[in-house]
Amino acid sequence: MDTVQNICPRCGGEGKQVPLKTVKHVVQAELQDSVCSNTYYLCMTPDCGTGYFCNSEQHDIAWSYFKRPVWFKTGADPIVACYCKNIKATEVVETVKSTDLRTVKEIMHHLRGEVGSHCEITNPQGSCCSSFFQEVIDGASAELSDSSGSCCDCNC
Repeated sequence: MDTVQNICPRCGGEGKQVPLKTVKHVVQAELQDSVCSNTYYLCMTPDCGTGYFCNSEQHDIAWSYFKRPVWFKTGADPIVACYCKNIKATEVVETVKSTDLRTVKEIMHHLRGEVGSHCEITNPQGSCCSSFFQEVIDGASAELSDSSGSCCDCNC
């Protein structure tokens, strides 16, 4: 029976293909030599302990061996909104609540002085984190508008 390449061998969930250079940069130094040269996938199941897997080599790497937590994995602490600039979701929320800044670029610049651009090697997905970063901004903005309403539920 053939193994489906993008299916996690631990949980059976779907994986997202990531560049090999991402895998090598994201895993802790002691595991870098064990990374095979075939295709790796990031397990997208929040409750699964697998980070990357390579079914053609029957090799997987637990996300606990990554240099930083994977934001969507259960138990990730801290939750990282931007891996390039090491911006935590809590920093984004605090910035939204204390300023009028509402875009990824504005908040990155405010917190780190510049915008990140090394997503392919720092983000475990191997792609830009701006969509998750924007979700954090939107969530914090929604909390603000919910808490700034009227004094009661009468909509007056």
